[in-house]
Amino acid sequence: MRASVAGLGDCAAAFHRALEAGLSALASRLTPRLRSALNLFEGASSLVQYQLTEAAYAAATAGASAFATEFLPVLAAILAPLQFGLTPSLAGALLLKVATYVAKQLEPRIRRKRFNLLGALQFEADVRGLVAFFAVRAGRRARPRFARLLALARVLACETQAEAVEEAAKSGGLGKDELAAILRLRADF
Repeated sequence: MRASVAGLGDCAAAFHRALEAGLSALASRLTPRLRSALNLFEGASSLVQYQLTEAAYAAATAGASAFATEFLPVLAAILAPLQFGLTPSLAGALLLKVATYVAKQLEPRIRRKRFNLLGALQFEADVRGLVAFFAVRAGRRARPRFARLLALARVLACETQAEAVEEAAKSGGLGKDELAAILRLRADF
C-alpha cells in the first residue's frame, strides 16, 4: 500500500515537471512577439516617452498614452489565443510566466528613459495599468512580479529627492547605488 502511494507521489511529481516544461516551452514561443511589443520602449524616438508637457500628460491621463493605446492592446492580442486553447488554471500559470518575463524585460528598457515629474506620474499609472492587466487575467498572484517596477515608479514619482529617498527606504528593495541610478533618470532633479 505504501509503495503504491509513494508511486503516485512520484507520478504526480513527474506530471508536474512535464507541465512546467510544457508551460516554459510555450512561454518561450511567445518571447519573440513579446520582445517585439516591448520595442515600443526602445530608443530616443520610441513611442513611449516620459518627459511630458502638461498637454501630453493630460492626453495620457485621458487614456491616450502610447502605453495604453499601443502596448497593452498588442499584449492582449498576443495573449488572447491562450485563453481559448488552455484550461483557466493553465492559462493563469502561463500568464504568470509571461508577467515575469515582461517585468524583467521592461525594467532595463525603463532605466534607459528620461523622466520629468509628469512623466514619472504617468509611468506610475502605466505600471499600475500593467499590473491590473495581468491581475484581471491571472489573478492577484501577478502583482508580486511587478514589485520592482512598482518601487521604481513610486521613487520616480516623488516630487523631491528627499521624498524619493524616504520612498526607497519604505520599499526596502532598492540599495543606495540603485537609488542614485534611479534618481539620475529624472531630468528635473
